[in-house]
Amino acid sequence: MRWLRKGERKIAYLFAGVAFVLLGLFSGFDTYRDYLVLRDGTVVKMQLADKPADCGTNKGHRQVKFSYNNEVFKKTVTAIFCKQSTVGDLVEMKYLPGSKRILFKTEQTFPTFCVDGGWIIFGLFAIASCFIGLSTPYD
Repeated sequence: MRWLRKGERKIAYLFAGVAFVLLGLFSGFDTYRDYLVLRDGTVVKMQLADKPADCGTNKGHRQVKFSYNNEVFKKTVTAIFCKQSTVGDLVEMKYLPGSKRILFKTEQTFPTFCVDGGWIIFGLFAIASCFIGLSTPYD
């Protein structure tokens, strides 16, 4: 950020730091809800109720629907799962009664918690650099 003066740079770091901390917190709360399903949920067989007609063209957004006990759950899946499964298949999923979230039986949340923590640490470092005056080669 060479084009910014020192005061403007501090403000930019402050805003960026706050944005990264908020990103990590919001994502962390979302991941925590998945963790509760992982920790307290039970493994049940859910029926694949609906999937996209063409799994290869929806890059990153392959939403499928599972049904269990007359409830419908949406889940984003990989292209491989989408292509290999057919409507009506029974899939073992982790389910927590009262939650609209489901996880695959082997799905883990720890890597996502690490990423969320990284966003928060990065944001706190950017905020701290505003107040403790970390020097840059452009000063």
